[in-house]
Amino acid sequence: MFIKKLAGFLVFVIIIATIGYLGYKVYEKLTSSKADLSTKPPASTASAKTLDPISPVSITNYNSLMFKNFHKNNLCITADTNGNTLRDNTLLTYSRCNPSSNKQIFSYDVSTNIIKSIIDPSYCVSFVENNDIKKLYLKNCDNSNSQKFKYDASYGFIKSVSLAGNCIDDNDMFIPDPSNSGFKIWGCDRLKKSQIFYPYAQANFPVYDPPNFKSNGKQSFMIIDYSSNLCLSDDSANTEFNSTNPKYFSMTKCVADPSSQVFTFWPGTNQISKKKSDNLCFDANGATTSNNNKLVYKNCIDPSKDSLTSDQTFLYVPANKQIKNGNSENLCLTRDTTNNVTFAECNTADTKQNFEVYFI
Repeated sequence: MFIKKLAGFLVFVIIIATIGYLGYKVYEKLTSSKADLSTKPPASTASAKTLDPISPVSITNYNSLMFKNFHKNNLCITADTNGNTLRDNTLLTYSRCNPSSNKQIFSYDVSTNIIKSIIDPSYCVSFVENNDIKKLYLKNCDNSNSQKFKYDASYGFIKSVSLAGNCIDDNDMFIPDPSNSGFKIWGCDRLKKSQIFYPYAQANFPVYDPPNFKSNGKQSFMIIDYSSNLCLSDDSANTEFNSTNPKYFSMTKCVADPSSQVFTFWPGTNQISKKKSDNLCFDANGATTSNNNKLVYKNCIDPSKDSLTSDQTFLYVPANKQIKNGNSENLCLTRDTTNNVTFAECNTADTKQNFEVYFI
């Protein structure tokens, strides 16, 4: 009898000890996961899923190299200089790719992993830490670990040699933006468009071909005027146009805001809707070459129920960077002198009709 009681007691002790051990391991797991929520750059978050693949390219020694973001509209890493004069802590930013601009030309030495400005090779790409953020500058070359980078052709990363799992990141710039704080070093993530770059020899930089809509599948995008670095905005309209409380489209500061600057293209019908509402569509509102009507929202026409009018059909012409209305009047979206968006007769010489679509 005593042995049975002792055996039962031992079983009870083992059960309690096991529960205690498992509880400790759960606590340990939760507290270790909590550290991942810090504001410091995360370690690599690479996933099996990728963005559109890039063609692998190997970098050896180059004296004239440009770094173009693979997914963004013709943007290259650029020294933010006043003229062609470099200074210590010259910020790196974006500008439209231009093989004639020395601000975008760098040399790379594969043996030292150092990237130098072609303007003055005594200045090297470097990162400087400030409040846990490692920002990118051109600094006097000193061969320190903060100046060593290696290109990973598998993913398009420009990796820090000294900080494993960290890459150059454009801080989510998608236009040349002086108000942006510039490039930084961040945890490598192949799902981030901000980290995918393609290096080109200056002499081989391709002619820019603006992106166009695909022939199938709805696509989210923004409309950007790169001459002013402004984006099409719908004035936060949430209902179709009415004359009592009219809301019109205009070109405003780009903020990538899905509620006002992100739209959806429907290739089956060539309609463009508000990203946040498939029920509101771009509408020419009876525009002609003589009345200069403004772009507005109206309730989307369902072609399966009603006849689709030309006021709600649009075509992008990449060669001319024009957004044409589907009617017979040859009308194009046009930015007027007050940055409102109207319709005017299409004119390839009119730069106020130059827009690009940027997919997000």
